[in-house]
Amino acid sequence: MPKSPAQRVVPHLALLTALLLGYFGITSHWLNKPFIGHHDWDNVLYALTARNYLRYGYLEYGAIQFYNLFPVESEAELSVYRSNPPTLAILQSLSVRAFGFHEMFIRLTTVFLSLISIAVFYQLARHLMSRRAALLAAFFFAFSMQVIYFARTPNFESGNVVLANAFLLAFVRWRRLGSPRRWGLAAGLAFAGLWYGHFMAFVLVALFGWALLRSTRREMLAIFGLGCAGLLGLATWMTYNTEFFDAQVIDELVDLWTYRTSDSRIERADTFTLVDYLRVNGFRLIYSTSPFVLLLAAWGVYRQSRGPRRAEVAIPWVLVVAGLLYTSLFRNATYLHDYFLYYFVPPLALWAGHGFTQVWPHPGWLPRNRPQRFAGAGLMGHFFLVLGVIYILVYRLNNESFLWLAENIAEQTAQTEQVASNLPYLGPNVSYYAYRNLTYEQPYTANDLERLLLQEGFALFWLCDAPTPPDLPPTLTVQAVGPCYAIRAAPSPP
Repeated sequence: MPKSPAQRVVPHLALLTALLLGYFGITSHWLNKPFIGHHDWDNVLYALTARNYLRYGYLEYGAIQFYNLFPVESEAELSVYRSNPPTLAILQSLSVRAFGFHEMFIRLTTVFLSLISIAVFYQLARHLMSRRAALLAAFFFAFSMQVIYFARTPNFESGNVVLANAFLLAFVRWRRLGSPRRWGLAAGLAFAGLWYGHFMAFVLVALFGWALLRSTRREMLAIFGLGCAGLLGLATWMTYNTEFFDAQVIDELVDLWTYRTSDSRIERADTFTLVDYLRVNGFRLIYSTSPFVLLLAAWGVYRQSRGPRRAEVAIPWVLVVAGLLYTSLFRNATYLHDYFLYYFVPPLALWAGHGFTQVWPHPGWLPRNRPQRFAGAGLMGHFFLVLGVIYILVYRLNNESFLWLAENIAEQTAQTEQVASNLPYLGPNVSYYAYRNLTYEQPYTANDLERLLLQEGFALFWLCDAPTPPDLPPTLTVQAVGPCYAIRAAPSPP
């Protein structure tokens, strides 16, 4: 007896719900951890931005993102972040405004965006393949290192992917139904995507490239209109971001563009080669998904190439081309930051879901042949490999010394006092938790210490990694604090 629609749909919805709950259970486990881990530099900057929105609202300085530690008195003092639109920072500020200022509620925004991303991705996959293949694709997408791990950081990838997948879903539905409302939704998402990040621009370019190759005149005009909606979003954001084309701000953006599209390493001190770029990102791609998913994706691509040539088969390729354009143009950022490979996870998951159903076409759980036994073992191996990588990133790459440094520096100084140190720049984490302005990488000869503490107004020099206490003049005092030394000006004689 054939199954009713409800009998076919309800089990898949139950499994999708279980997938979302499992994902939330894993990602919520570390929500309240301090910002001392791998990639937590970004968490600190966005926490500072959210705090400044709480201080000044969204009107006094506009919604421009700035991450000053202490209150400012004029716009000239702002440390402004212009690389991306302010939408994510505003969402995070609304989260902490509603629930309280805490690490948990800074991270909660991207966790919810990731949950929405999984649900939207499933809907997109469902329009491209069977329910079973879509559910498997959603599993491979949700349980990838990139999507689980980077839910804990305020990076733009989760939101960019939500909007890109929702845009492509709206486009696919418009293409099938021809509804102006669907096209209007896609146009709105194209506009919103450029107000969230840059990736939507590359999706639009890739989709337009597909239209040039194989589309009707009606589809070409519709995609051109979607591109215009995205261009309007980009134009309004850039007008806002440059403060109505202020010359100094434009110079800053041009310098940033030159750096991010270059072959420079950190601080432009050296360059990387094409071989370096491919080696680093090839390794990242393996642990961003898993070897099993890459093999399944390759099989899925092959099987699709042998099947009917439906236009929807091009959707994963649109995402791949958009990701290649994005990471190739911003190759400096891609070389330095592993989360840029996030954009390749959706198309790989789509192909892997299709590939798995080609190996295991029947709906049962028990394997019937050797390839299915390998596939079942690979599925379990993928799951545990991803969890293992995430465990290392979250729990083994923490820097507990950040909290120790912050606590002791705060005990030694008042909030208004300046602190210098010989330590290399460690990111904003120590300053954030100490709530002190720190200046790093300072020399510590006797003359330098006298200059800093007696002439330049620093209240404390925090000296670490010195084998013995320094030989100081009588104008300075030293106190051992654990493995470090707190040096300050000697009190004046009565």
